[in-house]
Amino acid sequence: MDKPNGWWVTGMIDGEGSFVAGLYEQRGREQLQIQFRLAQRADDWGVGALLVRYFGCGKMHLEDRVQPNPRYIFQLASKPELRVLIDHLAQFPLQSKKRLDSDIWVALAEVYLASRGGWGERKEWVRQECLRLQEVRAFDPSVVGQAEQKLGAELFRGGRKTWRLFDRRCSVEGCNRKHFGLGFCNKHYKREKRRVAAAV
Repeated sequence: MDKPNGWWVTGMIDGEGSFVAGLYEQRGREQLQIQFRLAQRADDWGVGALLVRYFGCGKMHLEDRVQPNPRYIFQLASKPELRVLIDHLAQFPLQSKKRLDSDIWVALAEVYLASRGGWGERKEWVRQECLRLQEVRAFDPSVVGQAEQKLGAELFRGGRKTWRLFDRRCSVEGCNRKHFGLGFCNKHYKREKRRVAAAV
């Protein structure tokens, strides 16, 4: 099994990764917890093994929660492990909205790596950034309309052929209904399904 490509790893982080940062109290002192987690179904444990191989560190464990599909968790939590992930993200940055998460998380992780337990003047900043990390994860429905408008304009500039890939129509001649599946609209898809079933 070869070592995976850096962009493949970034794609996995973009899709399945979680950047965890929060404050908790231990022995009367506030502590900052920083870790990275990536969950995969237990029957797909090989992905976690590839990540361990790529980073050269990290732990994998079966999730404690009881659920229909058990999951393996790949986790980076120690200071040396966090440094490896930060270096990876600098070389292969995330491409989705999750990059906002990673930017805040990396800033917090850098403070955590440089600290020896005390936060001094940065305590309030750390608290604010932990809250901001939670807020940036919230779904923003207003972005969806903006994206559709922008995407439509970009595709339309590319010509009718490019636009049709996304505004797909039924392939039956004379039918202009919206695509449903296998090249057909809902009506012609059902008709084709019945025809194939009758032939068998």
